[in-house]
Amino acid sequence: MHSANGTVTSREFLKKVIQRLARRENLTADEATRLMEIFIAGDFEHVQLGCIIMGLRLKRETPEELKGLLLPYRRAAQRIEVPERYNFVDLCGTGGDGPSADMFNISTTAAFVACGAGVPIVKHGTSAVSSQSGSSDVLAALGIQPTLTSEDVKYRLENGGIAYLHGPALNSAMRNVIAPRHASGMRSFFNLLGPMSNPARPKRQIIGIYSQDYTEIVAQTLAMVGSERVMVVSADDGLDELSTHVPTKVSELKDGKVHTYMFNPSEYGFSTMNYSEVAGDNPEFNARKMVDILQGKVRGCALDLVALNAAAVIMVGGLAETIGQALELARNSIEQGKAFAALERSRKARGAVTT
Repeated sequence: MHSANGTVTSREFLKKVIQRLARRENLTADEATRLMEIFIAGDFEHVQLGCIIMGLRLKRETPEELKGLLLPYRRAAQRIEVPERYNFVDLCGTGGDGPSADMFNISTTAAFVACGAGVPIVKHGTSAVSSQSGSSDVLAALGIQPTLTSEDVKYRLENGGIAYLHGPALNSAMRNVIAPRHASGMRSFFNLLGPMSNPARPKRQIIGIYSQDYTEIVAQTLAMVGSERVMVVSADDGLDELSTHVPTKVSELKDGKVHTYMFNPSEYGFSTMNYSEVAGDNPEFNARKMVDILQGKVRGCALDLVALNAAAVIMVGGLAETIGQALELARNSIEQGKAFAALERSRKARGAVTT
């Protein structure tokens, strides 16, 4: 079926894409861009979306495809302009069905530790999906509201060193795919795009991925869209963070190249993890745990896990050359009260909030 001017209609285009994916053929970046534009517009049958999710997953998405899918996704978002002088870092994960789903908000806690060490943070996240408490949920329990405008983000950075963006409030592009995505019951390229869609367009990021198959693909995608320093991490046990318990696969973008390696926590004195110490629950529980960690009241596995992931942010932020140096800065941030002070500043930094 074609339109009156002879161009291929959206649904005919989707049929052709499905046929190609069934043959395990890759799409070009331009084709992937049109695909996402169709999804954003809602001009598709639910069964078509399901076929495409399955087809891309079975052959595995390429960096070119993810780039093509990401660009219209980003364009649809409300743009948050942040001056380059802030040199901020984002840390965000896909979540996981494994240990990530049962843990407290590690990356959100690590964000305040890194901020206390001197790294400007513009964190991007959402409400709970696989766990009981997403970033937005635990921050709301702490009395911290998400930022909504460029002016608000700059105010928060100036007065607290950290700002938080609630993704769905700034980008409604996915409203037409939410129901069929959930009905499919599987992870897909949408899960990979989420952490890459920060409306502030960070050049520096830590991204946690639910599958080690995708660390290098995501890092290469971010290199193609202008990122400068990125660590994409996925632990052997499925944790979408750097693990203190098992090796973590890391794909690091630095100086224009992606280097993939295994991070071994035993080399830094970390040992077996007691999962009961890192267990999470509802937002109120996780908020109390976060405060206790930032105040230096917690020792053991939970502290180690936060310090290690904060260290990665400190490295990506350019304040340390090695993980050992960064770990020292992260631990000092907690022990010297800087991490908790960052949380308190964030609670008070509300002067530029607009509704």
